[in-house]
Amino acid sequence: ADIQLIKGSQLHWGSFKDVVINEQLYQSIFNGKDLAGLHLVGLTTEGEKFTLNVVGVVANVHFQSKDNKVPPLVYRITPTLTGFESLLIRSDASASNILNAVENGLQQIDTSLSNPKLLRISDLIDKQEAPQLALISLSLLVTVVLLVTTTVFSINSIQLILKKSRREIALRLNLGALPHHVASSNTLTYMAVSTPIVAIMIAITLLRWPDLYANMAQAVFVCLCFISVSLFAVLALLLKGTHSIKRNAWLSLT
Repeated sequence: ADIQLIKGSQLHWGSFKDVVINEQLYQSIFNGKDLAGLHLVGLTTEGEKFTLNVVGVVANVHFQSKDNKVPPLVYRITPTLTGFESLLIRSDASASNILNAVENGLQQIDTSLSNPKLLRISDLIDKQEAPQLALISLSLLVTVVLLVTTTVFSINSIQLILKKSRREIALRLNLGALPHHVASSNTLTYMAVSTPIVAIMIAITLLRWPDLYANMAQAVFVCLCFISVSLFAVLALLLKGTHSIKRNAWLSLT
């Protein structure tokens, strides 16, 4: 089956009581124990119990999407009967003539496989998830563009606030105001100006690409984290600029 063997040995024809389990089952049930002496109990169609020996552990395989959790799996060689088919034919012909006609008909049946192909399940899953990966790449690109745009906008806004309020900040500092109080006040001013703009940018992105954030809970969490980090960064920059104005307050008041 071309599945990577992690531990133990593979299955061999004739060892019908030996099984190989996947890593998910091995870690969840046996918790990494040694394979010697590990057994599984099975049930026949009549309800009788029988013991299976665990001889190996193989890697987890996704049979649907890589986003889905891999279920616990047991691999086992099972003998099967080829079976037979019965044909009921009603005819006035003799048995030999009927037998010859059936044999001629069976010989004309093409039992060969036309254009056989061997495909891995992992390759099919990768092909199935290619559009999703493209969408993720697009969302990452859009996020990076928004991040760069927001960063440039924030830096320019902070510089503009400090430049326009330099004289006021210097006067407040000379009157005894603490730098972090001044920085906090300017941070509120910055947030009052920038929050509507950032909200509009996020709204445009969600309306333009609604599939980018199908999980709204995750999107809200990411936005809150981004806003929190941005708020601390803005506060730090404004505090640094306030200290710079304090050191050169006499230049701002002249």
